[in-house]
Parts: sequence; structure tokens; C-alpha cells
Amino acid sequence: DYGILDIKFNTNNNKQLLYTSNSDNSYSIFDFSSHSSNKYYIESSPSITTCNTLDIINNTKIILCSNDGYYHIYDYTSNEKISSVKSHEFGIWSLYINDENTFFTGSEDNSIKLWDIRSNNKPISVNNKSFDSSINSIIKLDIDSNIILTGSYDEKVTFFDLRKFPTELKQIKTEHSTWDIKQTKSHKGDNLLLMASIYEGFNIWSIDSSLNMIHKLRLPLTKEEDKYHRSIVYGIDIKQRKDSVEILSCSFYDNLIMHWNYHG
Repeated sequence: DYGILDIKFNTNNNKQLLYTSNSDNSYSIFDFSSHSSNKYYIESSPSITTCNTLDIINNTKIILCSNDGYYHIYDYTSNEKISSVKSHEFGIWSLYINDENTFFTGSEDNSIKLWDIRSNNKPISVNNKSFDSSINSIIKLDIDSNIILTGSYDEKVTFFDLRKFPTELKQIKTEHSTWDIKQTKSHKGDNLLLMASIYEGFNIWSIDSSLNMIHKLRLPLTKEEDKYHRSIVYGIDIKQRKDSVEILSCSFYDNLIMHWNYHG
């Protein structure tokens, strides 16, 4: 009776836990060890909102981000609220945990912000110049642990050096919006970025240590039955195999999960 907008898998004390952020302003914890689940509503502003994304800091705190521009911090053990902060003008769609104290949020207000949970509810730094639309994904690059990249609705991939944030390091126009990004290596050794590209299906890029990107593949939306996705693609996941990259992609209105192998 509610939509699930984000999931995070967590292992603690031999418990296998799945955390979900939900469309009715709640988060749920599914315990695979005991086959039980618990649901917790987020105490926030009076508006009806959704919990868009969540993540866990060092098995001590849960951070949840809402569609009303708040982030919330809850205690990992007791699931009691520690704080709620009005951090963006509009909804927050992306969250990246940097270390045990700091994290990034990306929002529909076209800004990405760096926070420290010790900093009295004020951002350490803000970039609101690099984007013309929502920041939907934030990840750290596998090939350089000092660099994060963002995918945004305005068809850009933007790179930031953690040591120089909020200054933009590099920006690449992709000609497709991005909602979700995964990283892997091809069997040939290329570093790959796989992107769920909303209205443009999904895309695969290679990237080198100088942050040069080469477009490798686009699987567009189509109206043809059982060929490709016929609706907006929001999520992908991957598994590296010996001679290919195994891909799962999912789309919205056509209720599809599709299974691919990429041999490039």
C-alpha cells in the first residue's frame, strides 16, 4: 500500500537487514534472519511527503531524505529521531555518505551540499552553480577515491574533487538525464559507468583516469513489445562475470525488470 523509493542492504551482528525508504513518509526494516519487518514514520514538517532516499552511517545512525527538503537523522539501534534539518528548498533525491561524520545531499533546488553532523545543522559548503535541474545520483569514483560524480536531470555528469569541493572539477554533457549510476570493469579491463537514464533508457560509458568518457552503448525506450523498456528507466544493478557484465534494469509504468549481458 506504499511505494518503495530506495533500498539499502545492511549486515550487523549476523543479522541480514534490508532498509527501504517509502512513499508514505516512512522507512521499513526487513530482517531476513527472523523473517520480520518493522515500519517507522518520520517525524517532520506537517506536510504530506515521501521519504526519497536513505543510508546508514557506520551502524550508528540512519540518514533519511524527504521530498519537503528535510534530512532526518535517526538512531540506528533505537530508531528514535536525533534531528531533522530543513536542508534544501525542494525535495532531496540523492544522498552519499562520505565518512562517519560527513555526507552529501542533492536536490530538486539544483544544489549539492556537504554536511557534517557535528556542524550545528549548517552545510559545510554548497554548489548551486553547476546544475540547471535536479541532482539525482551521487557516487564516489572507484578509479579515484578523491572524486565524486553526480548525475542530474539536465543531462550532465559533474565531477568534484573532495579536497576542493564545492569547486566543479569537470562537467560532461551526456545528452541523457541520469537517475542511477553503477560502476564496474569490463572483461577487457575498461572502467565502465552504467546509467539508468529515465526517458533515454539506459546508457553505458567508459571512463579513464583523466575523466575522459566515451559513450559505448545506448538502449533506448521503444514501443515494441518485449524488445527494450517501454517506460522510464529508474534503476539498474550489475554483477561482474568472467566474460561479460550482467545487468538488471527496471522501468516504471510498464512494470518491467529486464536482464542483459554486456560483452563490450
